[in-house]
This record gives sequence, C-alpha cells and structure tokens, in this order.
Amino acid sequence: RDSLVRFLYQELFNKLVLTLNHSLDPDGTAGCAISRPSSPDAVRGTVRVLDIFGFESFAVNGLDQLLINVAHERLQALFNVQVIAAEIKLMRAEGIASAEDTVDVPTAGPCLDLLTGKPSGIIPLMNSLCSKPKKGGFTEKDDLNFCELVHHNHARHERLPKVHPKDKLDSFAIHHYAGKVQYKVGDWLAKNQ
Repeated sequence: RDSLVRFLYQELFNKLVLTLNHSLDPDGTAGCAISRPSSPDAVRGTVRVLDIFGFESFAVNGLDQLLINVAHERLQALFNVQVIAAEIKLMRAEGIASAEDTVDVPTAGPCLDLLTGKPSGIIPLMNSLCSKPKKGGFTEKDDLNFCELVHHNHARHERLPKVHPKDKLDSFAIHHYAGKVQYKVGDWLAKNQ
C-alpha cells in the first residue's frame, strides 16, 4: 500500500512539474524535462525543486530527531543568509531593487538559541547534565528532571510552545522553521553521555 501511494505521489508530482514547465516554455526550447538540462541556459523558464533539508517529525520524536532537526535549522539559516543575500545583491545589480529596499531575511536565530545557545540551550543543558558522572548510569528519573529543566528554563521562549499538561512530564515541543515538533525524552542522557 505504501509503495503504491509513493509511486502515485511521484507520478503526480512529475506530471505537475512537467505541466508547469510546459506552460512556461510551450515550444520546449528551455529543456523542460524532469531530467538534467542539457546546458546552463536550458534551465531558464523551468521549475525545479531541490529538497536538501530532511526535516523529521514523527508520531514519537526522540533525541535522534532533535539532533537531525538542529542540523537542518543550521542548514536553513545558512541557506537563508547565503542564497537570499546573493539574490538581493543580484537584484540590486540588475536594478530590480535599490539599496533603500529592505528585505526581511527569515532567521533561525531564536530557535537556534533555544537549541544550542550557551549556557542554557537545550543541548548545552543536556551536555552539562551528562558531564557529571553518575554511578549506575542515568535513569528515567534523570530524563524527566532534564525535561522539567527545559520547561522551567525556557517557559517564556517564543519557540517553546506549551504542550498538553499530561505530556509535560516527559515531553516538550519546539517550533522549528518547518513547524512544531513534540519531543519525548527517554534515555536521552544515557545516549548523549
């Protein structure tokens, strides 16, 4: 069933891209195929999609998903700065925009501060707890204390939305660039050690 759905989605998506490309270039001179264009000039007048950000959000998200999503937050921030800044420079060079025109470049700053900001970001907090050796290893209680610290330290942070009270004991949510993800702690400190 899943294979059939993936196949149908892929075919529908390819058809959509081909239809859009054909409407942008009806005589076919710009290389409207899904495949790689024959020359650098062939991409003019076509739609192409590049997905380099494999953001993860599942029914249950753990430490692995958090770390993957932190990496993607950083990639998105770099993309925003590099690509958008380059486009603005090009637009000004071509006279489409002037130096007085301001463009709000989306920023991942608040989310990255919540996740990686020192000393109290979520990851530095976890690292500091793991830096203290614990006889017998970390337990579920330690993970729950970590989760409580996340809620306490960042209760008013714009990127830490409230979770349902029944989930607050072992979960927290983060509003990433791609959306809200709820993370459930469980063996996080042991895995991180």
